[in-house]
Amino acid sequence: MNKQSSFGKRNPEKRRSFSLGRGIRFFLKANILLVLFILIFMVNKTGWEYDGRISVITFTTFAEAFIILLCMIACIKPNRNNRSKGITKRQPKE
Repeated sequence: MNKQSSFGKRNPEKRRSFSLGRGIRFFLKANILLVLFILIFMVNKTGWEYDGRISVITFTTFAEAFIILLCMIACIKPNRNNRSKGITKRQPKE
């Protein structure tokens, strides 16, 4: 068996189902969007009531927690083989 022929080839059956890079990209994109939302909130900072700062901090905290949860889910690659397990036989037309 020639070792060089199989060195660079990937086995399609053994693909990685966990990708940290995909999760980090999602995390960065979501945090950029969150910063844009916070900047939009800060435009009208002078018109806030006395407790407006607490509302923005609460929004940011819950949004960041949700982003972290979604980041963990984004690291997992979906299994594409489950879609093909449906009904494959066609019903005869009458």
